[in-house]
Amino acid sequence: MHDDRKFPTPGYSCRKRAHATATLNAREKGVYTYIMSAKPPSQLDVATAAVIGRSCLFLGLRRADRAAMQIYDKALRPCGLRATQFGLLVALRVLAPVSVSELAAQTVMDRTTLTRNLAPLERGGLVRVAPGKDRRVRMVSLTARGQRALARAYPSWRDAQTRARSLLGKKLSKSLVAQLHAAVQALASD
Repeated sequence: MHDDRKFPTPGYSCRKRAHATATLNAREKGVYTYIMSAKPPSQLDVATAAVIGRSCLFLGLRRADRAAMQIYDKALRPCGLRATQFGLLVALRVLAPVSVSELAAQTVMDRTTLTRNLAPLERGGLVRVAPGKDRRVRMVSLTARGQRALARAYPSWRDAQTRARSLLGKKLSKSLVAQLHAAVQALASD
């Protein structure tokens, strides 16, 4: 177990420290100064790293994401799509025409990542990115070629979905989908 006194309070700049120290009584100043003057550790101990690895929501979600993506990417590869591209085509089938900003919000991606992911789809003629009525807004839509690619990829996606559900089991897969929707709602609102 680590000693909390060794770790400075995060988020304090030197200016904040000086102001905060000036408002403390003499006893509090001594404790505060000790805490703030302690240097952060130069290395994270193995036990703490192991706890992070087992309990971090982000790391756990990323591992699950990569495991699932391997199943979906493998199934969609013969169609010339990656799972992330298939997901964008599905979103566009439902939302299009849609602004880049709205598509980014709906897919919980930052605009830069979305633009980078749309580029190969646009080059392949699967999506169209064009100025909207307001020339500052770029609108994204699924082309006829993109709709055909999505329809051709659907059976492969369905196979991947069946495989993933089989590996997870019916109860866990149903629960997981519901929990992931709830997690996105909670986390994306931050």
